[in-house]
Amino acid sequence: MKKIIPVCLAATLFSFSAAALQTGNKAVKLEVSKWLKNGPVPLNIGKQVPEAQRKDLYVLALWGSWSPACREAVPMLVYLQNKYRDKGLYVIAISRESRDKVEKFLDEYPQINYAVAVDNKSLTTLHYLGESRLLPRIYIINTDNEIIWDGEIADLSPTLKKIYAGAYLPETQKKVSALQQNLEVNLRTGNYPEAVKTSEKILQLDPENGFAIRIRMFIYENTRQIDNAWDFLESRLSLNPENNMLYFIKLDFIARFSQYNKYASKLAEEVKKRFHNDAQMLNNMAWGMLTRLPSSAKVLPPAVECIQRALEIARADKNNKAFLASCLNTMALAYYRCGLPEKALETQRKVSKLAMGDKAQNSSTEAEKLYESAVELQKKLK
Repeated sequence: MKKIIPVCLAATLFSFSAAALQTGNKAVKLEVSKWLKNGPVPLNIGKQVPEAQRKDLYVLALWGSWSPACREAVPMLVYLQNKYRDKGLYVIAISRESRDKVEKFLDEYPQINYAVAVDNKSLTTLHYLGESRLLPRIYIINTDNEIIWDGEIADLSPTLKKIYAGAYLPETQKKVSALQQNLEVNLRTGNYPEAVKTSEKILQLDPENGFAIRIRMFIYENTRQIDNAWDFLESRLSLNPENNMLYFIKLDFIARFSQYNKYASKLAEEVKKRFHNDAQMLNNMAWGMLTRLPSSAKVLPPAVECIQRALEIARADKNNKAFLASCLNTMALAYYRCGLPEKALETQRKVSKLAMGDKAQNSSTEAEKLYESAVELQKKLK
């Protein structure tokens, strides 16, 4: 499950007349017509919470299967539910679509390990989203029924990391939340100068804010200020070199603008060194480089080293077969790119044995067919 965070806003706008809930507001009761997976998960609004559960957190994701961004959010939500389950984190995804559509979505993503529910007459979505917002929209709610964060999926992981490290500042996020709503209005109305000013205000408060960074990149590219986009991205990386989202934005940028292809190998080397123990990061970056820059000879060696290290870590984790399958899938592609179709086929067959569900199985089977064909052609061409 590898996804590159896009610079463009692959999201969906949703309209309603009331104001959206923001950080600092009280959470609203979830109106659910049907829990379809891993539920119910009550927020216990208005109830006394046992002392052992006082530090529990709820991640509420409002989404729709029609949105590419919502589909791309699945691997991250699965990863975060696994990572923080023992700390009392509950991920709840609610869609206002019909039960049939949500069930079809679940059939496509059998690896989902968090709660999924169907909204009751869109009441939950309307209460939380209010005026036009981008989907998926994420809220973090504590056991005091307070919304302590709202934002995009790309910013969820670093936010949870801060919360559990005791470094999160909810008062700052309240200001950021209001500015983010203004930024969405600036974007919808095409007021780019004001959007740049608003994004700068957000970044002064929250230097790692992914939404503001992506909007800024979007504006620069839309107005053909490509060099300004690159300089802006480089400046953000120099300020926050541990922000892994920035490396994926940079990879996407390098892949789309040929004049910047020459920086690809340097990016690969930086990721390999800086994220040596982050298997998810290494795997995703290796996959991104192998698929986005398939003809770059300089990228291949560090990409291979990234996936080799990710696979080493994944094999040590006996409880996450889905992630191991993902790493093996990347390794198979690396073998193929290196001219070793037999090794690619052997590795891909291991992926097929670990694959979870029809979609993953079909994808692995298609890769197997490609590698089988390459093996046969190699024999004929010798």
